[in-house]
Amino acid sequence: MEGMLASSAAHRRAAMIVLVIGLCAVASGCAVRRPVRVSQPQLACAQATRAARAALAKMGYSVTSVEPAKPGAPGKVVGVRETGWVPAAPQAGSQGSVAVTITCSDTGSQFDAVSDEGVSTQLTFGQRFTEALQEKVERKLIQPRVSDEPPPALALSVEPIRSGAAQLTFGFDLPAAGITPVKIEIINRSPRHYRFRQAEVELITEQGVRVRPLSPAAAAKPLAQPGRAEAEAAMTKAAVADGDVPAGGSLSGYLYFQAAAYRRAKIVLIDIEGDEPEGFAIEF
Repeated sequence: MEGMLASSAAHRRAAMIVLVIGLCAVASGCAVRRPVRVSQPQLACAQATRAARAALAKMGYSVTSVEPAKPGAPGKVVGVRETGWVPAAPQAGSQGSVAVTITCSDTGSQFDAVSDEGVSTQLTFGQRFTEALQEKVERKLIQPRVSDEPPPALALSVEPIRSGAAQLTFGFDLPAAGITPVKIEIINRSPRHYRFRQAEVELITEQGVRVRPLSPAAAAKPLAQPGRAEAEAAMTKAAVADGDVPAGGSLSGYLYFQAAAYRRAKIVLIDIEGDEPEGFAIEF
């Protein structure tokens, strides 16, 4: 009889523990933190930090601190928001926070996001963060543009193209095959005459490796048959050609690089009048 009573008491204690855990799970103050991990191949450290910050802002968080990510030194972006009562998920007004840790290298960036908000938020947080981040990553790089009435100047734009845009431009997901297409645009509003050479363009990875462009034929090699010849033809047609950029002229097209997380581009142009090279660095 005593054994049966002891067993019954043990079951009641176990049931009470389960009940307490269940009540805790629905209370925002003791929500279980579920880390969300998102990987973005070929995304440089600076771009990753900007994307994380923009993603939290899109989700309604006010960014309170930013530690830029660097190779070998993870960064962190923290955001907060007022939760309050909402009809779909009523909960007591309080402040919730999200911390995103960013780890980056030559291969790309990884995001680990953790929210301390309630269960109703936790259930959808992973999907919402992933979608917001992807939207910001896929946005075109915004580089300084010359105004409608600019002073005499030379404007250079260098833009690595990610999977979605590459699929639209070339008909193939080149980054998934290990190739990063890079759009080059030169607008010469200066009085000088410049000469451009493909071989004078290089990209620098997060860890300082300098990479030269590949020919369309070499870039197409990783692609599977059938389709390789078609991809090579598309890349050849879109490639930027060696040529002169006179005063008032422009030049644009694509170069192709081995896939990596690049942080900077370097272009050397020749000033024809003085036959002197001029180097330009573009940060991503």
